[in-house]
Amino acid sequence: MNEILILALLLALAVTAITILIILCWQLQSQVGARARDLTHSQTQLSSRNDEFIQLQSQLNNLAQRQFATWRDQEIQTIREELHKNIMEQARNAFQQWQMETEANIRADAIKRSAAVVSGKGTEHLMPYMGIFPYNPKDARFLGAPIDLIVFNGLSEGNLQEIIFLEVKTGASSLSARERQIREIVSTRKVSWKEFRVNT
Repeated sequence: MNEILILALLLALAVTAITILIILCWQLQSQVGARARDLTHSQTQLSSRNDEFIQLQSQLNNLAQRQFATWRDQEIQTIREELHKNIMEQARNAFQQWQMETEANIRADAIKRSAAVVSGKGTEHLMPYMGIFPYNPKDARFLGAPIDLIVFNGLSEGNLQEIIFLEVKTGASSLSARERQIREIVSTRKVSWKEFRVNT
């Protein structure tokens, strides 16, 4: 606001100075008309005054333009800083709100997934002892990873019929990449028997 007042004062001074110079120029022209005998001398003075007037007018215009440009640049910089500050504050608030909302959702999802994993692991351990298990529980051996169970079907009765790699799934869960690889190896019969002897 101070810059505007200063600029207005400078412009008022410039207008006043220009008005005064115009009045002086007009007076000089009147004197030239009255003094015809000093015409040559007066014309020289008038030309000199006119040059001074033009020079002064140019200096005042330049000064006013510089003052205005300085004020404008300062105002633009102030507005830019305020806008940047406001935008950063809004972005920070939006991020914090998003973070709080997302964190709550992530925590709820993690709890849900954790409960599903714990439930699934419990089901895997207890599956052989449930009435729906199609094999003798004595023939099942729990591994947990990379597959859940190996069933030696008929071993407890002394009549081993087959060895089954068994993966227990609940709900709509699907096989992992490692489980699919094991299924592929068993399906293509790339299974072998080896002994490893250690001398003691």
